[in-house]
Amino acid sequence: SGSQEYGQLYFTDHLGDYGKALYSSLNDRANAALLVQLDENVQLAYNPQRMSTVAAWQGQLDLSETKYQLYRGEGEPMIDGQELNGLERMHWSYQDRYGQLNNLVSERTPYPDEWLDYHGHYQHGEDIVLSYSIMGRKVLEKPSSHML
Repeated sequence: SGSQEYGQLYFTDHLGDYGKALYSSLNDRANAALLVQLDENVQLAYNPQRMSTVAAWQGQLDLSETKYQLYRGEGEPMIDGQELNGLERMHWSYQDRYGQLNNLVSERTPYPDEWLDYHGHYQHGEDIVLSYSIMGRKVLEKPSSHML
């Protein structure tokens, strides 16, 4: 239709600038993730309900089939690059006095607020700063990348 064609033309000429952080899904990895651009070539995806790393990769975040680059984009953001192995296991861990994870949560549920309370993120210059509380203690985390 004409309105859809016009909408796509407008969208193509007026791409949004989403900054260094974007809340979205990540193809086959997370339904809800905070996607952070650490530098021009390193990306990180967090699960904000657990403050765990979903994925880290050297390359780009592919938004080509998404609502971020297409007027009616229905695709999901995808990893475009080489994954950095081992970083996907970084997470906060909670155990009871017997060394077991509390039965209140499963792999897919968020932690209770008294364990982890995610406050959001801020942009400070070129950096993203994550804000959350762990067991009531406030944490500011500034993820970064340094290539050797």
